[in-house]
Parts: sequence; structure tokens; C-alpha cells
Amino acid sequence: MKIDNITPPSPNMKIAGIIPASCPVYILNFKYKSKDKDPFYPIDKVILGAIKDNPDVDLSYLAWLVGFEREIVDSRIDHYLRNEGFLMYTFDGKYKVTDSGERKYLSLDKERPDVEVTGSVMVDGTNLHVWDQMFYENDYFIRFFQGKTNVPHYPIIGLDDPVLQKAVKQLESSMKNQHFSYGLEDDAHSLELIGYDEKYIKDVGVVIWTDGVSKVTKKSYYNDKEVSIQALTPILDNYYFYFDEEGILHQNGGTTTNDNPSTIAVNSSNMNMAVYFANLYKIDNIKLLASNLSNEYCVPRLRVNKNLLKASNNKRLLLADSANRYVKVNAREGGTLIVPIEPGYKVLQYLEFMTDLQKQKDDVSEINKTFVDTEMKKYKWQWSDLREAFIITGSFDELENVDRMLYFKY
Repeated sequence: MKIDNITPPSPNMKIAGIIPASCPVYILNFKYKSKDKDPFYPIDKVILGAIKDNPDVDLSYLAWLVGFEREIVDSRIDHYLRNEGFLMYTFDGKYKVTDSGERKYLSLDKERPDVEVTGSVMVDGTNLHVWDQMFYENDYFIRFFQGKTNVPHYPIIGLDDPVLQKAVKQLESSMKNQHFSYGLEDDAHSLELIGYDEKYIKDVGVVIWTDGVSKVTKKSYYNDKEVSIQALTPILDNYYFYFDEEGILHQNGGTTTNDNPSTIAVNSSNMNMAVYFANLYKIDNIKLLASNLSNEYCVPRLRVNKNLLKASNNKRLLLADSANRYVKVNAREGGTLIVPIEPGYKVLQYLEFMTDLQKQKDDVSEINKTFVDTEMKKYKWQWSDLREAFIITGSFDELENVDRMLYFKY
């Protein structure tokens, strides 16, 4: 699932995170009737009809009649129609259509006969209902797995289970009324259940949305589209993230004892979250980090000021994330939390300075005195401030060139 492809439920909502959800399903295996899809059926029908009308028919004429080469007609007669018992060769050297050939090809008026085939249909694992039609379309590939989920399967008791039998009837009724085959052949009918498999799918995600103020909304998505999945509905609001004491991000898989999980995107203390960011940005001052973390607006956010930036031993990464205004954190069990970053005024200046510096290098290829004077005037900096900007942004080579230009005479 790609975050950029997901349409927000309202313009003011942003994604706070995505958690993969394992959904219980049953695969119902059927024998059923469907029209014969053999592409040679019309040809065989003409061949048998012509032979019935005239057992002495010339096969070259018959080939011309059906519009195929003589070799194809000979092959259909010798390797299929006779082998399958639809046509026989009599003692007097003539062909004769058998009773089975009559029933399959000649007793119906322009309609293919029914054949028995097998197929499978996925249904919800908790109530045995079919899901949205998009789950059964050819454009989507569903991966099935064996195993367990946090949502238990409905306990089927044999093929005669009344709930199971009711589900089969509802499926047939839905196929008839909606003219949708749910992955079976288009003209499927007379379904006979022959077995079922307990499985689950992983390609569903719970997306946590927030307005950044007080509102959290959780919705289920499949292939970047919002879907309603009955198995997830009772526990959809239970999904959230949390950091442990070692700063490792986890997601709860929809299992919780929290009294009001629907309002939570992340359930962690600032100190636990601070441990993660301390490891990420190589900051020793955990208390400083914790004081710059906020979790009062549904999701945590990190305020990056000058002091925090100076405390980091990975300033390049912290500045890059500040420029993006967010950092993605991956949960150990799967899932991604998006933590907003709020750069302070001084950090915004450093980011703009980095842009100016790169543009100067691209346009002029050297850091000259004009650039130095322009930057100091633009940001109202003293020379010490500009020097600090070079150091904090990790532009040491550029600072060395400036020092050489200003203080070394050749």
C-alpha cells in the first residue's frame, strides 16, 4: 500500500500511520454447473450435424463447410469425437453419431451444454458473507495464508453446518441478482459445496487518519482503496502503535485493554518515544528530547529547535527530516507511523541557508565574499552566526574555503 495513493476521507485529514491487518477468511470449494467453454464446440457441432444428416458426407466438403483445413477436421474426428464416444465408425465404413453426441451437440438449439467444473469462493471468516466485489475482480491478486489471526474464524461444524449452508444459498442468490460470479465462471449455477479451507489474508491495511488537533479516524483499505471488511469492523478502532522502554515501535494488532482506543494513534510516554529519536539522531540528552516531543494532538510530533539540533550527532539526518516535515518509523510487527516534525525559526533559517548554499555551488561553483555578505544581510547574522550555520549544517568544506578566502593571502 502506497501512502501517496490514498485519498483522505476529508481535506483536513492526514495519515498518521498504516498497520497491516490479518483478516480471517474461508475458501469455499464447489462443484458446479457451467456452460461448456470448449472453443471447438461450434466446429464439433457442425461436424456431427453434417454427419447425422449425411453419413456419406465427403470430409473435404465438410472442411470447406466449417471453414477449416481438412487436417483439422480429421483431427477433431479421430482424436476427440471418436475418442470421447461422440462419434463411432461403423462396420460398413461410415460414421455415426452416438447417443451421447446427440445429447451434447444436437439436442439443444444453439446452446452449449452444461459441464461440471470446480472452483472456489472467498467469504468472510467470521460470518461467511461475501466481501466487496473488488476482492473478486481479476485486477486484484489476493494472497492467502494459513495461520491464526486476532479475530477468530466462525467455528464451522462440517459441511452440513446450517450457517454454512445458508451462506451458500446467499452466495447463489447474490450471483443471480447481481450478475457477478465471485471468481467462478460467468454462468455458474447449481453449486455443491465439497469442502472449505480456513485461511487469512494480509494485504489489508488499517489507516489511521488525524486532523492534528483532536480527531482520529481509522479505516480499512485494500489496494489503496477504502473498503468495508466485516471481520475487521468490530476491532477497527482498537489498532494503535506504542513504543517500548527500548524505544522500539510496535503495533498491537487490534488487541487492546484500553478503555477508549478509538481516540489513540500512539499510546506511549514521551520518554519511551524519546529513546527512539535519541538512537535515530544520536542525541545523548533524553530529557531534552522528551521535552521537545508532544503527544497531545492525537499523534506524537517532534519540535526541532536549535538546542536539539546542536545536541544531535546526526545533524544531516535531523535536518533532512525537518525539511520533509516528518519521519517514518517502522513497527517491529509491520506497519509505519508518520511522526510530524515542527522545525523552529532558527532551524528553518538553517534549512533555507542550505538551499542558498547549494544554489551558489550549482550556479557559481565557489563560495565567494558576495555570497557571505548576502547571507549575513539576509538573515541579519554576524560572522559568528554564519560560521555556526556552516558548522551546524555540516558544511565543513565550504567553511574551510571561506576561511581560506577571508584570512589567507597568497
